[in-house]
Amino acid sequence: MKQHFTHSSYDGQLIEGLMTHIQSAINRLTYGFSIKNPYVESIKFNFTHAFEEAVRFKAIIEKEYFVMIDDDETAYIALHFEAFYERLPSAKKGISAVLVCSTGLGSAQLLAARIRKYFPDIDIKAIYSLQEAMDKDITSDVVISTIYLEFMDMPTIVVSPMMTREDIKIMEQSLVQLKHATPAGINPFLSLLREENCYAQADFKTMEDVIQAIGTDLIAKGYATEGVIESAIQREILSYTSFNALATPHADPRFIQKSNIVVMTLVEPLLWGDIMVDKVFFIALQNDQTLDFERVYEAFFNLLDNEHNLQQLTAARTNDTLYQLLMKGDTYES
Repeated sequence: MKQHFTHSSYDGQLIEGLMTHIQSAINRLTYGFSIKNPYVESIKFNFTHAFEEAVRFKAIIEKEYFVMIDDDETAYIALHFEAFYERLPSAKKGISAVLVCSTGLGSAQLLAARIRKYFPDIDIKAIYSLQEAMDKDITSDVVISTIYLEFMDMPTIVVSPMMTREDIKIMEQSLVQLKHATPAGINPFLSLLREENCYAQADFKTMEDVIQAIGTDLIAKGYATEGVIESAIQREILSYTSFNALATPHADPRFIQKSNIVVMTLVEPLLWGDIMVDKVFFIALQNDQTLDFERVYEAFFNLLDNEHNLQQLTAARTNDTLYQLLMKGDTYES
């Protein structure tokens, strides 16, 4: 069985964990036993990347061992992948920072220690005095300084060397904004939206009709190639992408010519798997090395986490209104 789990980027802990889990799952499924996972929807929502990896993985297992793995089991498999992602160095050090302190090395080291304590995801690359900072070419994600730096043209957070409770709140708010923005300050989800790909109050009766219409349109506009429709439907067969009255269908990146996101609201909800859906977000992404997929999904799910804004989208009556609501900054506030 181990030959199926030898992806070069995976670590031994993930491989062993998957082997143990799948062996147990195959035994259960062979004898007709199943387990209930009360966190399926939460795992789909919060660990999208891991769930997609689990779906691809379960397809291999189903073909090899002639078993059917449901979403409950797939969601448990996804937790193994999510734990692996959390172990990656890049996941542990999500934001790089340079400290600038004007009150001496001792204060700078104290500030660094408190940042490491309260914000372990920050990777402190260097500590500079004010003069050193003026002479350096700083390339970190953010500068954390004890003084306001007029010459700095990159994200800067000003705190006291003591890192008070108020400073911690300022840091938390600033880091959230930083994570949801690209270096140019543009929301990565918004950058993939096009007014021509927003459809309000569409009238379709089935999931297949929606995917057929969106796929045909993407091909006609040069965003996708033949095969995108079949690929998206096949993905739904593996595991429906519906939850919380919306669906997020997507196709194999090899059928995508230009990354974009299609947004469609429906006149009447339709059955998508076993959930009634009235909003569809077709995620059409290439294997683009310049596209930060994690930030795209973070910004996207920040939108989905706001029930009021989702209701506004559902109520939109024209394509233009739908697009303008999506592009509004406050649509992404929680």
